[in-house]
Amino acid sequence: MNRVNIQSEHRAQAFVLAAGVHLLFAAVLVFGVAWHAKAPQSYEAELWTDLPQPAAAPTPVPPPPRPEEPIKAVPPKPILAPTPPKALAVPAADIALKQKKVRELQAQQLNLEKLAAQKELKNAQALRVEALRVQQLQEQQAAAQAQSVRAEKAAAEQAAKKSEVQRYTNAIIDKIKSNIRVTDNISKGTVVQVKITVLPDGSVLEPIRIMIPSGNKVWDEAALQGIMRSQPLPLPTDPALRRDMRDLVLLINYEK
Repeated sequence: MNRVNIQSEHRAQAFVLAAGVHLLFAAVLVFGVAWHAKAPQSYEAELWTDLPQPAAAPTPVPPPPRPEEPIKAVPPKPILAPTPPKALAVPAADIALKQKKVRELQAQQLNLEKLAAQKELKNAQALRVEALRVQQLQEQQAAAQAQSVRAEKAAAEQAAKKSEVQRYTNAIIDKIKSNIRVTDNISKGTVVQVKITVLPDGSVLEPIRIMIPSGNKVWDEAALQGIMRSQPLPLPTDPALRRDMRDLVLLINYEK
């Protein structure tokens, strides 16, 4: 409120001062025009002991105070986003150089990716080759082991068969010796080698062949007679062993 009154007083004083200045300027103009228009006249001077005092200018009436205007709230200024800096113009040569560098980098990247793919493929192929080699080696080892097992089994079976054949062969020789009849004196250790064909029922197919004679015909003939008396010869029950004993070479010696 005080601020409004002070402003009103200042405006009134300024108005009064302006009015006085305008009146003084108008008086000067009127006086100057009248002084130039009139012919020079004679003047009489009167001496005054006391000069009359000029009439005081009327005190200007101050204008009525203006009604107080409501103080309007000043709306806040909107905050504007900062203007992005303008992009500087790039020369075409620089753009071409940058594009060339980008293409070179892309080409290098593609080359690296290609080398990596080739290396990965090469490693995968090497792994497959190694896996195949290991598999083949394992298969070969397994086959060799299986063959070794089969060979050992066959050898064991053959040894068992041979042992069984020999056992029955010895039994046949013992039976033949028990059926030999001799009266002449025969030297101990006299041996005759004969080959016989034994049928599945234990009978002997004739004729019997003397492979190596003993040198004593009496013993050789006695051995042949002993073979004929020993039928049927003892044979194993296994048909396979009987087939293996079809052709026998026997050494019949004199032991007494």
